[in-house]
Amino acid sequence: MVCCGPGRQLTRTPGPRGPRAPAAPVGPVTPLSPAAPAAVTGGSSFGGISVGSALATATTQRRTTATMVSTVSAGASLTVRAKGILTPSSTANALSGGVLAGSGADATATAGQPTGTVGVEALLGAVSVTVSGAVIVEAITAAGASATATGGAYGAVGVGVSLATATSDLTTDAAVAANAGISAGSLAVTAQRVLTETRATAVSSAGGLVGATGSDARAISRGIVSATTGANVGLPTGAVAVSAIGATRQIADARGTSGGLIAGGASLSRAISDVDVVATLGANPVTAVGRAGDLTVKATGSDENVAITVAGSGGAISGNAATATMTDDGSATATITTAGTEIRTGTLNVLARHESLYRPTVDSTNAAVVGASGAEATANLNATAAARIAAGVVIAATGTVFVAA
Repeated sequence: MVCCGPGRQLTRTPGPRGPRAPAAPVGPVTPLSPAAPAAVTGGSSFGGISVGSALATATTQRRTTATMVSTVSAGASLTVRAKGILTPSSTANALSGGVLAGSGADATATAGQPTGTVGVEALLGAVSVTVSGAVIVEAITAAGASATATGGAYGAVGVGVSLATATSDLTTDAAVAANAGISAGSLAVTAQRVLTETRATAVSSAGGLVGATGSDARAISRGIVSATTGANVGLPTGAVAVSAIGATRQIADARGTSGGLIAGGASLSRAISDVDVVATLGANPVTAVGRAGDLTVKATGSDENVAITVAGSGGAISGNAATATMTDDGSATATITTAGTEIRTGTLNVLARHESLYRPTVDSTNAAVVGASGAEATANLNATAAARIAAGVVIAATGTVFVAA
């Protein structure tokens, strides 16, 4: 221990310096927002005249953002990532019995965002970033919903109805703002909606002298998946990738059975997807002379729609109908917009792909002295894919240039 008295000054002589520590990563800025509300309800009624009903609703509206709007003068890497997980579920069960019996079950589950907002957003602002390694701007969404409705009615006259609707509707956005300047080993801007199931199941049954059923199941996915750079963004000399990836699966399952002296029913299932996947390199990107890093702009969409409908009836006089409908209105678009100066790159890839998968199952069975049944399956495939380089863009590439959709 060294001590000093009044009027004396304590000094220390530093020892030799060790090696300088490597630059540390900046961030990451990584919020995670999970939401999984669940609603379960049941209703039953028994008597001479009885009605049982059940209503279940589960809704989540969530916004998740990661934003970097500060200058980074040095660092090893920078990551700006936002991730949202939304999986609401609802279950409704209704049962009734009596001379006159009716039941209704209605289940709704919705995953979405507040009106006028972006659900999951990762944004690098109009700032200067200098790091030795990668700059990653990434928005990830896992959005699905599940709704199950079951209704049964039994009596001299029995009517059972079940309605199930599951919807996921979310915008996912990863962006670099206009006029940002990036000096880094590489840049990756990625927006992704990972494969998550949206399922609706409606089951109804009825029995008596007169039995009637109705089942309606709807599974719907909508939204936008967007990866973009704004105008006048300074690109690093290393590899640059702007990627938007979207995948959904919708399963609608409707089943109805009825029996009686007179019996009938209708079952409908609808699986619908309408997700736009967009990757865009903004106007007038700034590329240094001699830049040789690869440049990729890619949009990939995949939507799977499954519709299952089963209807059955039996009696002296009976009839039923079963319909299954699948609709895909999605799109995948990759674009390089206008450029006032040439874009210097190694290999250039502008790619867009959309895949529509559909699987219908329809079964209508009737057993009666006098009876009729009908079954119909419909697929409406309206999806598009487009890869574009705007007129007037000048490409100076040292490798291959590949544009495909």
